[in-house]
Amino acid sequence: VMGGDRVNYGNGEHVGNLNLTIKGGIFNSQIAGGMAYADPSIRGQVLLTGDINMTLAGGTFKSRIYGGCISTTNYSTRTAIEGDINIIVDSSENELIFADNVYIVAGSYQSGAIYGNVQVTFTGLGENLKMDADNLVWGGCSSDVYLIRGNTRTFQSTISGTRTICFNDFTGEFNTGIRGFNIFTAENGSKLEILASNHLRDIEQWNLDWDTQLSGSFLNDFKGDTMNIDLTGWDQTATDLFDCAAGTFTGFDAMKEATLGGETATYSDAISGYVSTNYMLTLRDNQTMQLSMNTTLA
Repeated sequence: VMGGDRVNYGNGEHVGNLNLTIKGGIFNSQIAGGMAYADPSIRGQVLLTGDINMTLAGGTFKSRIYGGCISTTNYSTRTAIEGDINIIVDSSENELIFADNVYIVAGSYQSGAIYGNVQVTFTGLGENLKMDADNLVWGGCSSDVYLIRGNTRTFQSTISGTRTICFNDFTGEFNTGIRGFNIFTAENGSKLEILASNHLRDIEQWNLDWDTQLSGSFLNDFKGDTMNIDLTGWDQTATDLFDCAAGTFTGFDAMKEATLGGETATYSDAISGYVSTNYMLTLRDNQTMQLSMNTTLA
């Protein structure tokens, strides 16, 4: 199943957005939001100029799901996308059931080139999302890899832009791996319990609304990260954003940048947290991150 064209031989080009919505059914084979290059040679290619918008709002999935393009084995470099990929996994009304070892791949099969950004958004109820530790949400193309040199990890990707995992008005447990993303967004009151330990350590940018709450057992090193907290509508009551009783945070005092309600915050040893003109972000017991008004002015 694909959102675009299948090219059996030679060249294929599509100009314009592709939109694919699935609300139910049993899918035994792969699903791709983009195009398919089926020619078992290098003499052709497929080009997509436009965005891909895929929505999964129900169904049973027994094979991989690609936001981008697919191809025959060894010829993935013959696919290219100039545009963004947006995948929405909506469990608001229907169950989404993922068989063991089924991955959601934000990008294309193997090494397809994507000149744009990718985002996978989860919305709805965790109880309707039947994913577990055998599944994975992968922020790159399927052949993207982590290069590890000493203590340095670099994600080598054929995606040129940002790679975002987003939880929008999502409530409940999320019990599957999150890897390959560099931006984490939680918005519109998401109450999220992440149970896949250690899978957020490569996030570089955190975008949170004040009324979102993240809990769980995961670990994370914030050193060098950027954090932006939107305070629109906040009643100024102290609020816990992260509460990971079974996990630990490191590098909280070494974030590259923290922005609280549009104000730049700097780290203060006196409160073990970040202080802006009006707000504070502190870490208690190395596991609970709390937002509050700046009381140091008094």
